[in-house]
Amino acid sequence: MKLFTIAKNILNETQGISLNSRAWTRIIHNGIKLSKNSPNPVINGESYPNEYKLFPLDFIHFTVNPQYGGGGVYDENKSGYDENGKYRTYFTFGSNISDSGINHELKHAYEDFMRRSKGHPGLNKTKEAINLFSGDFERFMTSLRDQQYFRPIGTFIYGLYFTSKLEKSAYSDTVFDDDSNHEGIIGTIEKTMKNCVPRKESDKIEKLWVEFKERFHIPVTDKFNKFEDFQNWASNEIQYKGSRVLKKLRKVKYYSQQSKKEGDK
Repeated sequence: MKLFTIAKNILNETQGISLNSRAWTRIIHNGIKLSKNSPNPVINGESYPNEYKLFPLDFIHFTVNPQYGGGGVYDENKSGYDENGKYRTYFTFGSNISDSGINHELKHAYEDFMRRSKGHPGLNKTKEAINLFSGDFERFMTSLRDQQYFRPIGTFIYGLYFTSKLEKSAYSDTVFDDDSNHEGIIGTIEKTMKNCVPRKESDKIEKLWVEFKERFHIPVTDKFNKFEDFQNWASNEIQYKGSRVLKKLRKVKYYSQQSKKEGDK
């Protein structure tokens, strides 16, 4: 999608919207459509010189999981340079994922690539990734049954996810792409912040917390013996980071609207 002149410089410089990260969207989307004919879909980046020039991915590995619906996941733990110096990225996409959803995951991949290509540790080595996104985080987040059972705890884990630094810039791309998602993402974060406030918890919740910690080991939850202490800490994190995320997304929303208005002229 074209970034029109009224917004282009501001978006690139202050909001992190990158055209380069989107270079592979169309090719990946076509690959998803054709994946039924290939048990192990791999895109050879060098076969697409224009896209490769903008975002030099040697190999793009992906799986299609219908249970993901319109969502997707970038695997920062598997992605990176192989023993031959080739850069490989790994994704899981839902069968109904949109271009905007692919852009979101590509933004994670792009930020990871920019770090690794300059000799810095990847996204999986950041403090936030280690504390929140490692361990059993993905197993919990992909289990609707466990989320329902541990709902009071999951509310705060979701809050930490939605307001995390790692998601902030990728949400900017999603907000810029699709008008219908503006209030969805912004509204979700606002609602999450409203729900993630400390409450006086019963002994029943503390027992549930013990059970959760026995079944799921996530560094950020392993640090706290009592749920009351975890929710007090998490609430402060969510309110602080959430306000920063909302400030950024509202700016992107404004520039997106201005860009589309200019494009209609």
